[in-house]
Amino acid sequence: MIPNPEYWSCVIGPTTRAELPLNGADGPMRDAVKDIFSKMLPDKEFSIWSGWGVSTKAKELITILISGYLTNKECDEIKKFIKQMQDSRTSDVPESTRSL
Repeated sequence: MIPNPEYWSCVIGPTTRAELPLNGADGPMRDAVKDIFSKMLPDKEFSIWSGWGVSTKAKELITILISGYLTNKECDEIKKFIKQMQDSRTSDVPESTRSL
C-alpha cells in the first residue's frame, strides 16, 4: 500500500452528448491517458476510470472537494446535492437493492 496516495484529476468540457460519437467517446481519451501514464511509470499498477454525464453543478462540487477546503455552506450544498442524486437514482430501484 502506498502511504499518502495521490490521484490526478481532469475535467473536460462543456459539451453535449449530441456532439460526441455515439459509441464510446471517452474510450479514446481514457486510452491515451492510460498509455502515457504507463510509459511514464512502466512498472506501476494503477486504476483508471472516466465517464461523460457530469453536470455543471456536479463539476463545481467536485472542484470544491478536490481543493481540500470546504466551508460549512459548501458542505451543506454537497450534502443537499448528494441527497438529490440518491433520491433520483433510487426512485426506480427496488427497495431491496437500494443499499447496494
